[in-house]
Amino acid sequence: MESMRKSPLSAECRLPLITAATATPEQAALLARTPPINLFALLAHAPSPAGRIAALGASVMGNDIDPAARELVALRIGVRMGGAYVEGQHRRVAARIGLGEELVAAATELGAQLPEGPYGDVLRLADTLAGSQPIEPDLAARLQAAYGSVGLMGLAITGGYFMMLSSVTRTFDLPLEPPRPSEPAGQPPSPGP
Repeated sequence: MESMRKSPLSAECRLPLITAATATPEQAALLARTPPINLFALLAHAPSPAGRIAALGASVMGNDIDPAARELVALRIGVRMGGAYVEGQHRRVAARIGLGEELVAAATELGAQLPEGPYGDVLRLADTLAGSQPIEPDLAARLQAAYGSVGLMGLAITGGYFMMLSSVTRTFDLPLEPPRPSEPAGQPPSPGP
């Protein structure tokens, strides 16, 4: 499956981002309890489901899954689903956790050879999810051996979460905010075809 991205990140979102100055009380409450990133400024248009999405995101980001495996799923799904915002955010997270450049390249360069072992299988799982295909039995067995059934399900849920975010952020052409001074910039998302 090729990337769905048609253009790199834009500078302007298709909906105005909610700010403290424009927020209703319910939107302001959401913004006060979520990270100060454009994603939540966009989702705040629908504060009730956005709060549930934020709770799911906190669960995905705070679970017991190997952080490198989680970020590989996020990066690969972002690229496969045309979610430039997701890819850009998770390049930053990958840099912050020390994910090697070779693994980031394997996740984000669609023609790259996938590594052997569990991380390559995690990327294969992300490709399976993005392609809406059932997981191959051998891949499921290898991932279950590496991560257990809880970890395999956690990786699948993580992929589904980032598919949803990629779809929403792509639909509204959400721009990536500049990195905060304490945050690694990561690499800019690669332009798609």
